[in-house]
Amino acid sequence: MQIDILSPNGYCYGVKRAINLALDIKKENPNKKVYVLGMLVHNNYVCDFLLKNQIFTIDVPPNKYKEVLLKLKSDDIVIFTAHGHDIELDQIIKDKKIQSYDAICPMVKHNNDLIKNALEKGKKVIYIGQKNHPEAIGALSMSNDIIFMTNKLLDLSYYDKKLNYFVINQTTLNIEELKGIHKDLKSIFPNIEIADEICAATRLRQQTILQLTGYDVLLVVGSLKSSNTNKLYDIATNKLLDISTFRIESLKDIPFNKLNKQQKIAITGGTSTPSKLLQLIKEEITNYFIK
Repeated sequence: MQIDILSPNGYCYGVKRAINLALDIKKENPNKKVYVLGMLVHNNYVCDFLLKNQIFTIDVPPNKYKEVLLKLKSDDIVIFTAHGHDIELDQIIKDKKIQSYDAICPMVKHNNDLIKNALEKGKKVIYIGQKNHPEAIGALSMSNDIIFMTNKLLDLSYYDKKLNYFVINQTTLNIEELKGIHKDLKSIFPNIEIADEICAATRLRQQTILQLTGYDVLLVVGSLKSSNTNKLYDIATNKLLDISTFRIESLKDIPFNKLNKQQKIAITGGTSTPSKLLQLIKEEITNYFIK
């Protein structure tokens, strides 16, 4: 049996930055309650690690964030997640005089800055993302005039084609699907500027999957809430027709009944999946077949 952990793997820069920021905040405020509003990054292993360091994750849907903030005390500390957040929440923090920190991924912040700049220049913004994802919610909160699209084209026939449109996207989308959407938008709007803003860590992982050959099985490891992990699985199941692909979150999800000693197995993970977990999965499969 051959088992390979694909590269790149492990935490991306934005995830590492968010985790280190949370740890530093707790270290500087050892006697205060430190909360993360939502999952800092979409991985339960990270949440468990933070809890061991007395950093508490308030894992509720984004539409409950306002309600949670209103219940917190003024001496509590709140950390906003790496995905960005609805700017309306900033006013609640200010009104309640709660100390807050923003762990937003630099790439997500860069996208939000691009949106702000486009709006200031009077451009119409088209944002491509996933409904109810925190990153999309944060971006769309910047203006009620932003046109929101999922991975399917809306009926854009009634929009003024003479206007200047600026197109930008959530950082963790499927690069193949996005390419098709961009092509269709170009055919509709002559005056269009497209910012293909898939984060580099996500893009490299997806490209690795698209080029994968010579394996019988692919294990895609990460939280079911992780957008970039879900996209890896989608690409694999749609493009790697000769490879059996399985989506797993932890050791208990390993599909041993679908594996055998003669197979070549590849393991990949999302940008918030720790390399240590991938290694543990490899060791667990190896030990299982040694018995």
